[in-house]
Amino acid sequence: MLAIMRGEYSLTGFSNRMLQKYLPGWSPQKVGRILKRFIVLKLIKRAGKTYKYYLASLGRKTMIAALQVKERVILPAMLRA
Repeated sequence: MLAIMRGEYSLTGFSNRMLQKYLPGWSPQKVGRILKRFIVLKLIKRAGKTYKYYLASLGRKTMIAALQVKERVILPAMLRA
């Protein structure tokens, strides 16, 4: 999720190959399956007839909510333990 939220992809979009450099150890097939899952859940949308994707409005809201939960709930709980 953090790789998709990178600001550089807001304008140009992202592709499987672009995400692979931020996800070492992941095969192209695994990244493709994750992208397909995000498309089905309507978190990302395809840019025309290209292989680039953009965050959909639902995806942007979901990613922001997940980051907020991580920063405000999970990390403070880990610091207390």
